[in-house]
Amino acid sequence: MVDENQEETKVEQEKETGLLMSGTEEQRARIQNLIDAIKESPFGNEILKAAAQSGYKIEFADLANGDKGSTNHEEMKIKISNLSNMETQAATLVHEARHLQQIQNGGIKAYDSNISMHTQLPVKRLMEADAVAASIAVAGELKEKGNYHVMMGLKQEYPEIVKAYEETMDAGGNKKAAMTASAIGWLNDTQRVVAYEDNLVVSQMRNANYALNPTGEFKDADIEGIGRKICRIEGNEYFSGQLEAKIKQLECAGISRQTREWTDRHEAAAAEIGADVSSVLKGVPTYEISYNEVTKSSFTEKGQEKLINAMKAEKFKATEKQEAKHNKNTKEKKEMSNADASQKAFSKLRPGIKSLSEPAKEQKRGRSVRELSGRGKVKPTQARKAVRPIEGKAEKAALIASLLQHKMSGGQKK
Repeated sequence: MVDENQEETKVEQEKETGLLMSGTEEQRARIQNLIDAIKESPFGNEILKAAAQSGYKIEFADLANGDKGSTNHEEMKIKISNLSNMETQAATLVHEARHLQQIQNGGIKAYDSNISMHTQLPVKRLMEADAVAASIAVAGELKEKGNYHVMMGLKQEYPEIVKAYEETMDAGGNKKAAMTASAIGWLNDTQRVVAYEDNLVVSQMRNANYALNPTGEFKDADIEGIGRKICRIEGNEYFSGQLEAKIKQLECAGISRQTREWTDRHEAAAAEIGADVSSVLKGVPTYEISYNEVTKSSFTEKGQEKLINAMKAEKFKATEKQEAKHNKNTKEKKEMSNADASQKAFSKLRPGIKSLSEPAKEQKRGRSVRELSGRGKVKPTQARKAVRPIEGKAEKAALIASLLQHKMSGGQKK
């Protein structure tokens, strides 16, 4: 049972900071220590005060995938990893609190099913770059006051980005210029940029969250306008033309080829149930990068159910013309697959023949006919068909099937 005096102390702490905390008494005390450390930075104090207006609670949690922190908008909680050291936890709290400040200033909250992906992607990446830049800027102010630990922790995680910030400051630049340099540094890290596609694109599409759109149509976000609102430090905008140009580049505005291959499979799976979701990624370009293949399933069970319900409401429903095109493509793919299988089977039975088209290419028609038809193994008429150029995989499949049937019957007349 909690002592009444202890409870009053907790309430007073929350009143003082404006931030709500949850957890055990020991955990609340640790959170308060983080807040007290961050408040030594004027910029950090500004971010915490803005976050407090959102009414979110801060708590320690065991997070998956090695995550250091996250913001759960449904639960209205900022979650900080229990496994991180105090310096990392402080930087993480600034990072997550900055996201709440961004949303207050006009940033996009989580995934928004009303906004087009081709404008949502660059905005969300900019928000992440700004949150990292903000945590570095706060660490810089703490360093000036003698607390080097937070900056040292960030240097381990973001060495090049911290370097960009410090070099700009050392060269006589102001905090606005240093924030710009560090934000661009994050956006230049293509491995980090592509990693966020799992959450921004794949997870949202697997769960068919786009189906929550009430009309099935997407509106564009004002990328530049949002950038000017969220990229601010000490009341001053730092969203420069250089940063604006960067978020419009291919890697920041598009998706990787590996993600595109997955979204193509997702669209095909949606078409199988009669849905057309091509509008979800309309206008999103593709870029090349060395990265892992996306192997997740096209839909979660709930995601497929969500899309089916949307179709019942006449959203994302494929037209008859689109269904006919999909059926035609599916049929052609099946025929090509059958042709490939038949070709492989024929190659195993006739290892001496590299392919049906090679005799024609080698211009050995007479010899090839004799080789194929000799000793009664294949009819001369069939052999002649085999050595002429064959148009299309469907015709090749039919011919191979005929040759295989004759082979299996021993080449005897019925």
